Amino acid sequence: MRRFIPVVVAASLWSVCWLQPVVAQVTIDRPASILFFPKVIANGSRDTIIHIANDSGSTTFVRCVYLNAALTFPGLPPDPIQNPPLWTDIDFSLMLTGEQPSVWVASLGRAVTTDMPCNLSADPSCYGSGFDPGEIPALPGGFVGELMCVEADIAGSPVSGNHLLGTATVKDISSGDISRYRAIGSVGNENNDGDDTLCLGGVPTEECPNGPEYSGCPQSWLVDVRSEGAPVAGVAGSALGTQLTVSPCTRNLNTQTPETVTVQYIVTNEFEQTFSAASQTTCWSNETLTEINSSVFDFVVLGSPTARSAIRSTNSSAGVVLLAEEFVDVSSASIRAGAAVNAHADGERSVGDLITLAPVL
Repeated sequence: MRRFIPVVVAASLWSVCWLQPVVAQVTIDRPASILFFPKVIANGSRDTIIHIANDSGSTTFVRCVYLNAALTFPGLPPDPIQNPPLWTDIDFSLMLTGEQPSVWVASLGRAVTTDMPCNLSADPSCYGSGFDPGEIPALPGGFVGELMCVEADIAGSPVSGNHLLGTATVKDISSGDISRYRAIGSVGNENNDGDDTLCLGGVPTEECPNGPEYSGCPQSWLVDVRSEGAPVAGVAGSALGTQLTVSPCTRNLNTQTPETVTVQYIVTNEFEQTFSAASQTTCWSNETLTEINSSVFDFVVLGSPTARSAIRSTNSSAGVVLLAEEFVDVSSASIRAGAAVNAHADGERSVGDLITLAPVL
């Protein structure tokens, strides 16, 4: 059941109507009206700490949804027909007072509690203290997927306030290794009509008669990747690897219809030699470069330890949200460490994307 529970607060008209300058690209360092957290893991071996903040001095309301992309039959190979992602959603709402940050652990959620002073280093049991933004559900076991948050007014209608910033920290529970990235933001503009169809980029269409309401998804994502299996210089028994997390920009959360995109990879090694590969993603994927293409990204084939990748969806597909995570394994010391990498957004798609929210109940 989807609910948006408004809290009666004297919100300033300034916080609702003020618009920041329109920019053409998504952003990771400026406040936005839609936040994408592409990689949220809470599967028993890794967990995710979510941090979201209101950059304005006035109260801001937010509609959030987790998208669970765990396979229907965990442990078996993915298959769009025989073993598709669950593609279930978990909705919740937040109210952030002026310049308020809020933090929670994805597997634990955050209950509405009596606020008390808290020193986590001295007393971990006080987790969840501080000003409550609203009840945040704990994720089910085995969760892999993403989080999307949309700025709204007190009634839950999307608005282009451009007040949201966020980060996510994925933590290895056993080793304590952390991997942090910034949420990808789509900036709203004055065309926002407040309905549940969010128009990202593009030109006026039947669904978006007033044109784009938010900055569009990138034409390409540019990221420097490590060749699969390349050694770290001077470290015996070491090997580099990369995971790419991809999800379609277009998504229908009302009908929960999964979107499939075809993704193209143009890879240029250090000697200016170019290779290409392609893959398909339904709902969400988190794959190593070897799983995407076992030959193109191999260290021996690529011929250099690093390469520049331009990653884009085909013109007939929806745009994509993308995050990279690099890993280094040192077998002699049983060490595995990761670091998330926000890719560079290059240009904006000429074809827009649509996000359809479920109605507020």
